[in-house]
Amino acid sequence: MITDLLLYSIENNKFYEDFSKKNINKEFIDILLHKIDCDWKIEKRGIYHIIYQNLELPSQGWKIHISATLENAEDILDIVASILIPKKIAFKVLLDIETLKVTSQKSFPRQSYGKFITIYPKNLNEFKQVIDLLYIRLRQFEGPYILSDKRYKDCKVIYYRYGGFLSNYEYDNEGNSKPCIIDGYNRKIEDLRVPYFKLPPGINDVFTNFENNSKSQLTERYKVIKAIRFTNAGGVYLGEDIKTKELVVIKEARPHTVLIGDGKDAIYIRKEEVKRLKEFELTGYVPKVIDYFYDWEHFFTIVEYIDGEVLDEFVIRNNPIYRMGTGVQVQDYLKKIIKIFIKLSDFISILHKNKYIFGDFALDNFMITLDLDIKAIDLEGCNREGSLTQRAGTKGFFETMRHQNLYESDIYSLGCLLFSCILKKNNMIDIKKDTFEVFLDSVLEEYNVPVELKLLILNMTSSEYNQRPCIEEVIYKLKDILYQLENKQIERQDINFKNVQIQDSLAESIKLGIKGILSSKNKTSLCIFPNTPLLNSKLNVSTGLFGIIRGLNYLGVKAFNKEFINSHLKFPQNEPMGLYVGIAGVLWTLLDIKELEKAEMLFDQHIDIYKLGQDYSIFSGKSGIGLLCLKFYIITQDKMYLELAVKIGDNIIKDLEIDQIKNIGYKKGLSGISLFLLYLYIVSGDNRYILYGKDSLLLELNYQVSSNIYATIDFPGFIGSNIASPYFIEGTSGILSVLLRYYKILKEPYLLEKSVELANSFISKYSISPTLYSGLSGMGNVLLDSYYILGDDKYKKQAYDFSRGCLLHQIKYENGILFPDLYINKLSTDFGYGTIGILMFFERLVKDKSQNFCFFLDELLI
Repeated sequence: MITDLLLYSIENNKFYEDFSKKNINKEFIDILLHKIDCDWKIEKRGIYHIIYQNLELPSQGWKIHISATLENAEDILDIVASILIPKKIAFKVLLDIETLKVTSQKSFPRQSYGKFITIYPKNLNEFKQVIDLLYIRLRQFEGPYILSDKRYKDCKVIYYRYGGFLSNYEYDNEGNSKPCIIDGYNRKIEDLRVPYFKLPPGINDVFTNFENNSKSQLTERYKVIKAIRFTNAGGVYLGEDIKTKELVVIKEARPHTVLIGDGKDAIYIRKEEVKRLKEFELTGYVPKVIDYFYDWEHFFTIVEYIDGEVLDEFVIRNNPIYRMGTGVQVQDYLKKIIKIFIKLSDFISILHKNKYIFGDFALDNFMITLDLDIKAIDLEGCNREGSLTQRAGTKGFFETMRHQNLYESDIYSLGCLLFSCILKKNNMIDIKKDTFEVFLDSVLEEYNVPVELKLLILNMTSSEYNQRPCIEEVIYKLKDILYQLENKQIERQDINFKNVQIQDSLAESIKLGIKGILSSKNKTSLCIFPNTPLLNSKLNVSTGLFGIIRGLNYLGVKAFNKEFINSHLKFPQNEPMGLYVGIAGVLWTLLDIKELEKAEMLFDQHIDIYKLGQDYSIFSGKSGIGLLCLKFYIITQDKMYLELAVKIGDNIIKDLEIDQIKNIGYKKGLSGISLFLLYLYIVSGDNRYILYGKDSLLLELNYQVSSNIYATIDFPGFIGSNIASPYFIEGTSGILSVLLRYYKILKEPYLLEKSVELANSFISKYSISPTLYSGLSGMGNVLLDSYYILGDDKYKKQAYDFSRGCLLHQIKYENGILFPDLYINKLSTDFGYGTIGILMFFERLVKDKSQNFCFFLDELLI
């Protein structure tokens, strides 16, 4: 599963797009074209150009990496190419300077950064010869340290490691590729890409070590207790001063990372931050600097430890609006937030009076103490007025087109930060310009919050600069809002929407959503329709083409079936098999659109449960294939499919080691497996399946996390996780969807009690995303399950409330609408994390459909 979407988020403002599809600057290509003749090829692969005469390479061996900075990249490429091309050695280089700059930023995977050029020597002798030639010519240059490699001698741009050259991959059940090599003992192992130098077992370093034996000032004076976070630019650690025994925070900056031009990097930025921290120490709004020094080539800053939590954690823990809390709870929370922002605004006022711009506002850049004092813990973006090093801030908190007066931009960002403490919807602002107004109006509809709070945020973030208040006006208005909050009781409002009114809105959104999806066709290279690229398969039902086809058919749009089936129904090698991730979901879709003959043919060609190993999950494993087999059996009555489903059920009962399953929830946990076993019991009549399934489901229920304040029940995604959620694919909704069906069949009082308990815990229409797998639609959809199975009208009313929350996220696109993905970052059309899944929830609600469309077999329950 793809989790890092950085390189998919840069090239297109509206949709996820492959970064390598961008227009390429020619500075590197021009250098290469002057050195190669017609026998050489330059081929674009991902974010690299590969340069070769032929690619008859060994499958693995010693490879060389060359790093570079923005300033010396062209010189280094010129030298390296002049050495490699006469020797006919293949190599690859990043696409252009812009790509080098992007990969240097904090969020880029740190184990991959620095690999400006990769060289593939054909054998060990060639490796040793060419690395020495490179050393002679490159030893005067500097570049970033490549964490996965070992530096060659004392040259700061030459690194090497042992690994794979050619594509030799194994694929897991979700289609994720794992590069493999043969180790020194002739065993096939993963070619690990870790952020430290690691040789495969049985492979010895070919060079004498050149270790840095100098004393470490860091470890002599400070003890690292734990890492707080890592980025490409370095780590932040909780530490202890060995002499004083006091807790400290250790901030590390790596050279030649976060490149901003003019030779400035993360170390330059961190040194500037030290100056700001020391200059404003007496304000009490920043942590004290205890020490700063170089250790080896890294720059370390030691600052005082603040006993508190970052603003992001404070908001998540305290904000009652997400949980539809009482008026008293909302009032108490908003008073705290306004008090914090009065202090924060005072700090910004001090900065402005001293001709500084704060620059980078974000929820994790501020600490909140137990006394509601605020500390600005990240001043990396803070610079003097007119400074050329002023950089863009955090997405959702800064103006894309900044005003010349950057004090105005600080006001804008402060308004964004205040809004995020009410609802965290800032990521949407680039694709939905009225985000703040729409959601603030909704909050005002729910609670009689002072309207001045909305007006202040809208004025601070107005595109009309003359409407923005100065920082002194912001402080004055915040104090007035605080006075109102302390003297006016906030109450929860009664909202009497008639279902028919919401139905009309939902029906209109379905119609416009279909138009939006169809008009987005072929607008990106990732998929026929813009999707959320979290899975590798382009055909899968969760994020790929066939989930959208199935959804369009559910909404009555069948015109494209033949076109897509004839043009795109070709499974690439190593296509995953699972129901939600690959081939099985495609076959389910073919069955839904009456393409039985094609589905049966493809089942015979591609479905082999033995290839799934010990993956029993419904998402990517055997339980999902079992559901598909039951679907085939229901349609065809061919006992072959039932026999295979029974074989899977028997395999689960016999071989599943429950204590080895660390995942919790529908996606990868026991509840998803239990759903298959329930349906298998209904079809086969064998009690073993329902008894085993019920025991497994009850075991999973033990992991619930309850909130006494808000009466919510969430579930973590895996054992030991401290993050729990109410969502479908991982969380309460998915588990409840299975629990309800066990109650429907067994009618046991305990199952009813737990079903009601979980169903009553859904109390928010302000989830981060509107999506089916990880947002409001999934919760609303299981509330419909609760309504149909438990028979209580209140669950349907709640489902309508959740649909209203979804509608707040709809965004105009051409002649229709689309919805954002789970990160509310880009527009997406897919089933799991995009528009089509949301529209299917709307359709089920409007058309009063009892069957759950999330690949359930509810026809067996009737």
